[in-house]
Amino acid sequence: MPYMVEHDYKVVGPYSLEELGQHIANNTLAPTDRACDQNSSLWLPISQILAPRPRLVAIASSAPGTPFFKGGVGAAAGVGGGILTALLFLWRAIRVINLLTHAHHP
Repeated sequence: MPYMVEHDYKVVGPYSLEELGQHIANNTLAPTDRACDQNSSLWLPISQILAPRPRLVAIASSAPGTPFFKGGVGAAAGVGGGILTALLFLWRAIRVINLLTHAHHP
């Protein structure tokens, strides 16, 4: 995916990720220069674009009927998935507490 770069108050490019890395290594671009892929309007520092991204890891659940999320809690859908997952855990905790409370009182 090609990136445009803002360097010395000029927009230059397009550059591939590999080319961005080469320019950083050669000091022709600075890690703090901002870049934007041509399909987006979000300008980020090149250092952030070139930062290694964590790999998503599948986590298998041993409990039947438990939702399956890739990459841990909420990683599949970003922040919204994290909130949804937190609410699901809260609902389950309340349900367990409710069952334990009513188990002693028939």
